[in-house]
Amino acid sequence: MPTWEPVPCIIIDLFIISLLKPQISQITQINKKQILELRTGLGYKIESAKVNHRNTETLRKTLATK
Repeated sequence: MPTWEPVPCIIIDLFIISLLKPQISQITQINKKQILELRTGLGYKIESAKVNHRNTETLRKTLATK
């Protein structure tokens, strides 16, 4: 009489992953979009900070010469 072998966990995991795959890819796409938006926003803030810094430096030099 053959002994019953339990199903290896990896097979169960792969089955669950295959069921969740559409949701996982959707979540990944949302995260990529959010990361891109954050990066764009942060880039804008850094650029405007650089401009503000340059303007401050120019103003400081102008005031120093007067």
